[in-house]
This record gives sequence, structure tokens and C-alpha cells, in this order.
Amino acid sequence: RRARAQPRGLARRPASAEEGMADFSVDFTKSYARRRPDEPRSHYSSRLKFINALIKGEADKITDERIEVLSHCYSNVKYLSNVYGKEIMDMLHKYDPEIPM
Repeated sequence: RRARAQPRGLARRPASAEEGMADFSVDFTKSYARRRPDEPRSHYSSRLKFINALIKGEADKITDERIEVLSHCYSNVKYLSNVYGKEIMDMLHKYDPEIPM
């Protein structure tokens, strides 16, 4: 049997889960990384990507509490169309350009 060619534009899967997580900085023991009971998996996944970008960008300048608050603000803006003050909206947009300014 011949192997099927992979359609163009689709990313290849990493060889292992660890390889795919190598660029991920989220500490899953922290409260900000927990999935809320009412949070759809797709929203949780998106929030984790935001948290990862936030941690990478802000590194030692941000507390766990701030990460948690901003990640929930992110979900509220992205999925519920909430709007916050300029400082918050700018921070959300910085780590997800799809968020309106």
C-alpha cells in the first residue's frame, strides 16, 4: 500500500507529545491553568494558548494572579464580546491580535 499524501496546508503532527509541548510554558499546577467547569474545551484550549503567549511575553513581570485575571478577561472578550479598559484591551490584543483594540 502506498501512503496517502498529506493535503497541502495541514501541519504535520509532532513525533511525540513532548515535542509538541516543547514551546509551551504553562504550569498546569497553577490555578490559572485549570479548566472551569462551564468552559468548553475549545475555549479552554484558546485560553491556554493566550496564557502561554502572555507568560512568554511578560516573563518575570507578571504574577500568577494577573495571569489568571487576564486569561479570564481574554475569554470574556473573545467569546462574550465584553469590553474592558484600554490597558486590559491593549494587553489582550498584544498576545492575540484577533482581539479588537
